[in-house]
Amino acid sequence: MLKLINIFLMIFLFSQCNQKKKDEDKREDKDEAEVKDENTWYLVKDGKSQYKGEWKNGVPHGKGTKEIFAGEHINAIGMPCDSDGKTRCHSIIKGTFVNGLANGYGIQYYDTDNEETQPYYEGEFKNGCQHGQGTYYWGTGSYHRGSFVNGMFHGVCHYYKSMTNKTWVGEYENDKQMKGRWVNGKL
Repeated sequence: MLKLINIFLMIFLFSQCNQKKKDEDKREDKDEAEVKDENTWYLVKDGKSQYKGEWKNGVPHGKGTKEIFAGEHINAIGMPCDSDGKTRCHSIIKGTFVNGLANGYGIQYYDTDNEETQPYYEGEFKNGCQHGQGTYYWGTGSYHRGSFVNGMFHGVCHYYKSMTNKTWVGEYENDKQMKGRWVNGKL
């Protein structure tokens, strides 16, 4: 009988230790999430960006600002890219993030390279890409307004070219003008 009581006691103590360990792990996870100051920049786990704002489960989630670092390589046309050859220019996105990616309305500012003012995109995002209705403003005064799909001009759009003071109105497919026409002035 004494052996049986000792076995039950050992099982009880073992289960209590395991529960205590689980509770400590939960507290540590909660403490880590609570420690993040919304006004402090933190390096994102991928190492390609930093973020300040709201967090959930260790990733940007909610209102915030994400700075995307330029790629460490240069592609064939002189653009910064990552090791996979995917273009990655330096930019800053202000908006709403879901599981680390921009979603919903936001603004993305780009570095100024030989342009009069800072180029930027203002509009909808989906899973980190410009997707939905938006406008891309070049630093030259030109702009593209309309539909974006996965970061490309796609669908009904218009493009104002400041050098000629003309606007192209029509359809785009994967960044290429398809059907449309030029009209004088801005729209």
